[in-house]
Amino acid sequence: MTNKNQQTLKPGEIRLEYIPIDWPLTPLGGKKDPYVLGWQNKPFTKTEIEEELLTGQCKAIGLLSGPVYNEPYGLVWVDIDGPSIYPLVAELSQKSDFDKALPATLTICSGKAGRERKLYKIKKENQKHFIRNKYHWHGSGNKEKLEILWSNHQGVLMGLHPETDGYFTAEGMGFEFVDSIPEFPQWLLTLIINKNVKQGVPHKEVSRFVAPTVAVQCEISLERDIKLAVEAMWALPPEAADDYDLWILSGQVLHGLDDSLLDAWDDWSKQSEKYREGECHRRWLSFNKDGGRGIGSLIHAAQEQGWQPSQDYKAMPVNDQTLDKLSDLLNDLSGGNVSTEEKTLLKNEVLEHVDSINKRKIKSTGKGKEQRPKNASFDVLTDLMIQMYKGDLLYSQQQGAFFMYEYRSKGLWSQMYESEMKGDIKNKIELVKKDHLPNGYGMNLINDVLEQLKISLIFDDWYDQKDLLLFTNGILNIETRELCQFDRDLYMTQQLPYDYDPHVNCEPIIKWLKNTQDNNWGRTQVLRAWLRAVLLSHSEVQKFVEIVGPGKSGKSTYANLAHALVGDENAMISSLEHLEKNRFETSNLYKKKLLLFNDVERYGGSVSIL
Repeated sequence: MTNKNQQTLKPGEIRLEYIPIDWPLTPLGGKKDPYVLGWQNKPFTKTEIEEELLTGQCKAIGLLSGPVYNEPYGLVWVDIDGPSIYPLVAELSQKSDFDKALPATLTICSGKAGRERKLYKIKKENQKHFIRNKYHWHGSGNKEKLEILWSNHQGVLMGLHPETDGYFTAEGMGFEFVDSIPEFPQWLLTLIINKNVKQGVPHKEVSRFVAPTVAVQCEISLERDIKLAVEAMWALPPEAADDYDLWILSGQVLHGLDDSLLDAWDDWSKQSEKYREGECHRRWLSFNKDGGRGIGSLIHAAQEQGWQPSQDYKAMPVNDQTLDKLSDLLNDLSGGNVSTEEKTLLKNEVLEHVDSINKRKIKSTGKGKEQRPKNASFDVLTDLMIQMYKGDLLYSQQQGAFFMYEYRSKGLWSQMYESEMKGDIKNKIELVKKDHLPNGYGMNLINDVLEQLKISLIFDDWYDQKDLLLFTNGILNIETRELCQFDRDLYMTQQLPYDYDPHVNCEPIIKWLKNTQDNNWGRTQVLRAWLRAVLLSHSEVQKFVEIVGPGKSGKSTYANLAHALVGDENAMISSLEHLEKNRFETSNLYKKKLLLFNDVERYGGSVSIL
C-alpha cells in the first residue's frame, strides 16, 4: 500500500491523480448538485472531469454508485448522516465496535459533526438484492439516518462544500484504499434483504410508446411514482400543510412509496405556522408501511385543487394492423425500397389512429350502449372520509377503538363504539353517494371503509403527562394555575366533568377531613395527597387506601368525594372477586383514574390480577 500521507485529502482539495481511471464520475455544482442532464447514465472520465473543472462550473466531483461497467463488482456508498447513527449502527449490527461494524475504507467527511460517507464493493451475485436504489434506517435525531446509496445516486469524492471548508478524507481512511475497497458488510446486506421482504418489490409498469416510425416498450419505475407524488403534494395550496388530515395523508403516501422521502415531506411541512422541528421525523417513525394510503389519494386531493399530473409517461395504444404494417415498412427501409408516398401513408395512418383514441370520450360496450359508471375505489372513498373528518378521528391500536374529537364534550377525544362509527360513516357516505357511488352501496362497503380507516388513522400518542387537566371550560396548567383554551393536538382522552373556578377554595372539605382524623394534620395531609394522586393519575406511586371504621365515620363520604372529583367516566366500581374471576373486567380499568371497592366483604381467593 502506498504512503498514507500521500493519499490524504485536505478540506476542499481536488486531487485527480488519487482517482482510479475506471471510476464513473460526475461533475457537481456549488450546492453538491449534479448539473449534467441525465447524469445517472452519463458517467464522466477523469479527463472529462478535468475539462469541466477548467470551465469553472464544476466545484466538486461525485462518484456514481451502482454496478461498474465490465467489472464483477459494484460500488456502494454507506452514508452516516448524524451523531445518533453511531449507536444505531451498533444496535443493527450487534457489534459494539463501530470499526468492526463498518470496516475501514475510503471515508469522505464534510466537516459537519457525525457526517461521513464510506465506500464499499458488492459482488455481482449479491447485486440482485438491491431492488431499490436507496435504503434508509432512521436514527433518533431529527432527520438523521443511515443511508445506503446504489444506482442513480452519487457520493461526493472531493471538492467544495456549500457550508464548510470542503470535503476531506478521515484520518487513516484516505485514497490508499482505492485498490483494496473492502466488501459490503454482511449484516447490512441482511438488513436490506429483510427490508425487501417487509416492503415488497417496487411497483413497475410496462408500457409502449408509439411514434410514426417506431414503437418502443418502456418500463415505468418507482422513481416515476415518487416524482408524481412529490409534485402532487406541492400542488396542494400552502394552507394544506396546516390541515392535519392533508398533512398526515401526504406523509403516509410518501412513506408508503419509499422510506427516503422524509426530507421531502418535512420541507413541504415548513409552509405551516404549526411546523415543529422533529415532528415529521417522529410521525414518520410511527407510520405503518401498509398504511392504506395509496398515491391515488394524494393525486385526488391535488386534482381537487386544479392540478393535473403529466401524461408524458403514458404510451399511446396502437392496433396490431398498424404494427404489422410498420414492421413490414421497417424491413423495406433496411433495403431502401420505400417511396415517399408510402412513408406519408404510414404516418397518416398512425396519426389517424391516435386521433381517434383521443376523441373517444366514452367507452362503449355491446351495441353502442354507454358503459355503466363505476363506484369510486376504496382508497378514494377512504381519503374522502378522512378529509370529511378533518383530523378529528383517530384509531388506537392499543385500545382497539376509534377516538373522535369533541364528539361528546368540548376539548375531549372520546372513545367511539363500533356501532357509532358505522352510523357516522354511513351518514358521511350519504353525502358523497351521488358523485362517488352511482351504483349504490351495502353494509359491506361500510365495513370495508371502517377497516380502511383503522389502517389509515393509527395513532397512540395520547396525552399521559401530569401537568395539565382538562375541564369542561378549558385546560388547566397545574403549575401556573392558568386556564388555557382547548387544544386538539394535546390528544387528551380524560376530562373532569365540571368547570374550573379559580375563585372557589376547598376549606370546607379540609375542615371535614381534619375532623374525621381527630384533628391530626398529618393524616389529613395523607388523605389529601392521595386525592391529588388520583386526580393527576399518579399510578406510578403504587398505593391504595383502605378505610376501616365504624358506621357514620366518613368512609363512604370520602369514597364519594374521590368519585365526584374524577367523575363517572374516569372511575370504576368493582369487587375483588369479580375483578379476579371475570376476565373481561380488567379491560374496563384502562385509562381510569379511580378504582373503588365499596363495602368490601371477606374474600379468601387470589388477587394476582392486581
